[in-house]
Amino acid sequence: MTQAALAKRLKSIIFGVGIFGLIFYQVVIPYLCIELFENTFDKLLLSILFLCSSGIPCYVVLFIAYRIADNIGKDLSFTNENAKLLKWISTLAMIDSTYLLIGNIVLIIIDAMNVMSFIILFMFVFLGVAISIVAAALSHLVAKAALLQSQNDLTI
Repeated sequence: MTQAALAKRLKSIIFGVGIFGLIFYQVVIPYLCIELFENTFDKLLLSILFLCSSGIPCYVVLFIAYRIADNIGKDLSFTNENAKLLKWISTLAMIDSTYLLIGNIVLIIIDAMNVMSFIILFMFVFLGVAISIVAAALSHLVAKAALLQSQNDLTI
């Protein structure tokens, strides 16, 4: 598989995840919140705002991933720029996971979320932490590969 073909596939996956995210944040989350809090408008609105705002860092991550895929298509896979972009993905995933955890706890305390929703969202927190750790490890490996590549380019 060529670099350009790989980049096209990555970009199509990123685009697909973005479309799925739009459906999830615009249809699924409001529907679930309405089902859970149909009698209390303030708790419904608070839950929808909290959950939908957690999607902002996710879309920033998709934009960054698109830039990485673009660099791969230009045959710039192992660069310090990609390492920095992966570090940003790691940071944003950890920020979003922390936001979800704190928001979960606050919504449980004010009785705006039931225990089952808390458990489901806690799985998303775990997934976010896992993505953060994987992105940090990839960032480290890409930085080391960029160093090796630059040393190799200087060798006669």
